[in-house]
Order: sequence, then C-alpha cells, then structure tokens
Amino acid sequence: MSANDQPGRWSLAWLAYLVTALLSVAAVVWIMDLPGANLRVPFHYSLGGDALFYQMLVKTIADHGWFLMNPNLGAPSVLHLEDFPISDNLPLFIIKLLTLSSSDSGLVLNVYFLLTFPLTAMASLFAFRSCGMSTPMAIAGSLLFSFLPTHFLRGESHLLLATYFQIPLLSLVTVWIVRNEIIRPAGEKNRRWFLSREFAAVGICVMSGACNVYYAFFAAFLFCVAGAIAWFRDGGWRPLITAAALCAIMLASLLVNLAPTFLYADQHGWSEVAERNPGDTEIYGLKLAQLVLPAPGHWLKSFRDVRHRYDSFAPRLLNNENRSSTLGAVAAIGFVLLLAVLFGARPPTTDPVLLADLSRLNLAAVLLGTVGGLSALWSFFVTAQLRAHNRISIFIAFYSLLALGCILDRACNRVPPGLPRRFATWLVAAGVAVLGLLDEAPQAFARPDHARNAAMYNRDTAFAHEIGAALPAQAMVLQLPSLPFPHTPVTHHMVVYDHLRVFLHSGDVRWSFGVLSGRQNDWWHRRLDAGALGPIPQAAATAGFQGIYIDRFGYPDNGVAIVEEVAAFTNASPLESSDKRMVFFPTFQRRQ
Repeated sequence: MSANDQPGRWSLAWLAYLVTALLSVAAVVWIMDLPGANLRVPFHYSLGGDALFYQMLVKTIADHGWFLMNPNLGAPSVLHLEDFPISDNLPLFIIKLLTLSSSDSGLVLNVYFLLTFPLTAMASLFAFRSCGMSTPMAIAGSLLFSFLPTHFLRGESHLLLATYFQIPLLSLVTVWIVRNEIIRPAGEKNRRWFLSREFAAVGICVMSGACNVYYAFFAAFLFCVAGAIAWFRDGGWRPLITAAALCAIMLASLLVNLAPTFLYADQHGWSEVAERNPGDTEIYGLKLAQLVLPAPGHWLKSFRDVRHRYDSFAPRLLNNENRSSTLGAVAAIGFVLLLAVLFGARPPTTDPVLLADLSRLNLAAVLLGTVGGLSALWSFFVTAQLRAHNRISIFIAFYSLLALGCILDRACNRVPPGLPRRFATWLVAAGVAVLGLLDEAPQAFARPDHARNAAMYNRDTAFAHEIGAALPAQAMVLQLPSLPFPHTPVTHHMVVYDHLRVFLHSGDVRWSFGVLSGRQNDWWHRRLDAGALGPIPQAAATAGFQGIYIDRFGYPDNGVAIVEEVAAFTNASPLESSDKRMVFFPTFQRRQ
C-alpha cells in the first residue's frame, strides 16, 4: 500500500480534488468572462460552423430523446445520423442528463462545455498523483492540462474533441503498462478487487470506447508501444499481453458504441458520408513547429507576431485545424526536455526510469502523428477513416507536463525537508500554474465575443419565431441554396452549417437541410438544383413544402435572382430577418 492510499490521507486527497475543481471553475469564469455572458447563448454561436452542428445534436437530444434521428430536419424525409459514425455516447449521455433539467439547447451546450474543465482537471490530478507527483505540482499540472490552448481552440466547434477528460486516465494506463504494473504477480494480494489496477485499466478502456474514436485509437497505439518498451527492457510477455488485452477491450467497447452505424449500413448500405481520402492524413497531420510555437492570438505582441509570421508563410492547405495542437509554453518546455532525454540528457527527476519511458512514448506519439509519419502509412495500407492525427498532441501535452512536474518536484526536494520544502513546492507550483494559464488562454480565442453572439442569437430567434407563426403545425420549409450534409462546404458567404441557425430556434417546423449525402432523398435535391424538376418554387410546392427559406449569403448575387423568382411564383410578401440576410416566403394563407 502506497502512502497515497493510506486511509488517513484520504481526507487530504479529497480536499486536493475539491481545490482543483474550484480553481478550474474560477479560472474558466475569469478567462471566458462569464459574468458578462448570457449562458443561454452558445459561446461560439457567431462563429457558426461545427458549433451549430453540436448545438443541433444537443437540441435533437432534448427534443427527441437521443441524437440519432431528428424528424425536424431532412424534409421531406427525416435526418438519420447513423450514417455519420459517432462513438461518443458517454459525453452525449452526460448531455442527455443535463437536458433533463433544461431543454434550452444553448444553455445545455454551454454548461456541458464548462463542465469539461473541472472534469479534465480532476482526472488529471488523479493521474499525476498516481504517477508520483507531489500534490502541489499535480494540481498545477492538472490546471495547465485542463486549460491547454486546444481546449479553447476546439471549444464548442469541436465539442467532442474538447471533451478529453479520459486522456489523463488513458495516459496513466500507458505508464502502468510500461512499468508492468497492471497484472499482479501470482500470490500478491490486494485489499479490494475494485481498487486493483486491473479493474481500473479495464474500466478506463471501456469508458474510452464510449468517447472519441481518435483518442481511443491513439491510446491503443500507445498501449502497444508501452508494451513493447517494457518487453525490450525487462523481458517477458506479460506487458505485451496486457497491452493487447486492453486494446481488445477498448475495441470491443468502441464497436458496441458504433453498433447503430453498422446496423444501419447493413440494412441500407454504406453512404458516401463515410468516405475518406488517404491524402487527408498529410493535410491534417501533426507539425513539430506548431507544437512549440505560441498559440494563435497570444496576448503578448511578440509571441503573437512570431505565430503570425509562421502562419503567413506556411502553406494554407497544410495550416488548418492542426494549428490547435500548440502545447503552451510550460508543456513545450517539458516536450523539449523529453526530446533531450532521448539524446542522453539526464535532468534530475524524482523518477529517472519514468522520465526515460515518457521520452519514448512521446517520440512514438510524434512519429505517429507527424506529416509523412506512421499515420500516413496506416491511412494508405489500412484505413483512411481517421485522418486528423494532429489530435494526438493531447497525449504529448500530458506526457510533457508529467515529465516537467517530476523534474520540478526533484528541484524542490533539494530544499531542507519540513515546512521550507512544502512552502517552496507550493510556491513553485503556484508560479508555474499562474504563468502557464496566462500563456495558455490568450484573450483572442479564449474569451468569446458575448455581445456579438447575443446579437446574432437574438436576430435568429426573432426570425425563426416569425416563420413559426406563419406556418401550420409540422409544415415543411425548403431551404435554399440546397447544400449537402454533413460535409457542408463553405458557399460564397455562407459558413458551414449556417442553414441550422433557424432550426435551432424553431419548434415543430420541418426543415429541408439535413439530407444525408448519397441517400435517396439527396437525389431529389440534386435534381432540384439541376433544374430537372422544373422551376424551384413549383417543384417545392409539388413536393409539399409550405414555405421557402433563402439565405442570401449562399448566392454570388446576394440572392437577388432567386428571391425575385420565388416572389413571382408565390405573389406574397416575404418575411426578412432584421439584417435582410434571410428571407422567407410562405406558400399558403397565413395562420390567423
């Protein structure tokens, strides 16, 4: 039994978790300026894009019980999301629990996103302490890991990637594997089976299979690397068998969570939604420079200028979401130290063997994620379904913070024991946490534009309510221009998923957007666009649509021609949003 497991220390351990949670909440309130926010307005609403998609998932869960089917989208059919593989049932189940208290999709989305900070911080504290870090340094490391730049850069636009509370636990399992500490030697007794590392590792893998598929894949790769390291170093097959068994458990959990997709494909065939190009792996690969450079929009002008110069000469095609892989200054120092260990450097640390193992795991993560690395071979020879391997940076960040924490602990241990050492450790940890948070959460991308978000949200709410008042129950509305789903392209001035804006504020109206690409109803929309069904207003009326919604931003002429065509057909005065961007034509007598 370790000192950290002694019953007499449990009260102090719980206090550490409470302090970590409270500090993370205080930090996110300050960084995101929550006193100035309306929590019913999504933090990234004005940015549009994928943030609208995730709010759509939340609204679908709130209105229809789960996210897989939405009868208010994809008219004249219904939206079936089984075609779009989503394994993240655990995060979505947490969202489901939140919807039991409120059906407001904006509020639920924001509350869930805010919860990811303390959840990640507490999971990190458990992992860091389990790896031997002191409580002060573990709290500092937990806060820094929870507030990584990627947490804000992903944000609500990549909500399920910003959900990474399982990463510290998966990283801890890799440490257990590389130390050969999961399966107990024969004859060794444990106090309780549910406190054993075997049980914990299995539970972590089952849980991770119900979270993001990218993180599960990266973890499985690192499990195998950890098993191989332990096998080469210590001999014996136990670490390899352990790694293989845990990979199998996580794969089984993942397949269970993806079962709706496989069952739907078995009945209806695979759609083009699931198609990926191996070349995408090179486009969305990890770049070493982006790991160590400052975050985009850093609050220090000198740092911001350095990043801007890099982004200005880097090819735009290769400078995409991988910009969010930046580690922050503190984790970047740990990353460089791990690279130095590979070349023979021996920084003083509380656990030299752990530091060496972390350096190898760190290298393996870089080799997998980097452009032209192992991920490219995997995509070419095995499957291209996972294409954005820059997302492994989250594991690199954890290993880097763990390494730096162990080194700082060793430095503090040089202070005479007792009160001076405790004071020095807390002082260093506090300094690292404060400086690290200032570096990791620059105002440019961490603090939402609450005023702009509220203005756009109120505009869309008012317009959606006007449309709802002009339509009978369950009326269908054709949205123009017709756009594919879910891989919706940027169309002139329309951002991805802009057609979801009115849906997010409507009640029982059925909208045409949300037709899965390649499915039967998609062909009707394609023929409509090609003119094969005749004039658009006539074809819409024939198909049973009772209104036509036009987003002017989707047309090169700002929608002038299509608005005139629909106006001539309906002979009705349109409704317009307050900024004149969105236009709606009812094709029947208004409700009295």
